[in-house]
Amino acid sequence: MDVKMPGMDGVDALRRLRELDHPARVLIVTSFTEQRTVVPALRAGAAGYVYKDVDPDALAGAIRSVHAGHVLLQAEVAGALLSQEETGTGTGRAGSLTEREREVLGLIADGRANREIARALVLSEKTVKTHVSNILMKLDLADRTQAALWAVRHGLSG
Repeated sequence: MDVKMPGMDGVDALRRLRELDHPARVLIVTSFTEQRTVVPALRAGAAGYVYKDVDPDALAGAIRSVHAGHVLLQAEVAGALLSQEETGTGTGRAGSLTEREREVLGLIADGRANREIARALVLSEKTVKTHVSNILMKLDLADRTQAALWAVRHGLSG
């Protein structure tokens, strides 16, 4: 999906998709590179963000990765997000995370889906989902993408 489309803005479409019982995993493919465009798309639920000039093989890989449950950001997008000043997200207490929640958060930052995290830590997928919910609540974050960025920013990624 693109962020600018005729009829409905991509961010609004993402918000509507997120309201569904089984929302789609969406990869943004766009020419818009500004943070003011990237951040709202990620907050609305985009699972990935790449530019339209991406190599066709890399695009196919990005689609497969997002479909598999990973968070995927083109390097320039991730760099821009990591370099921006704190904007009020992630202001919760990192010290309140349990050791297991830190492990889960590190695997989220590595792009792992809940099923992969469950296998790696020998947990049920439901337990992983509970840990993810607790992480988001404790860190005052909206979604996995923000959690992954928070983990990278705070040195918890592998």
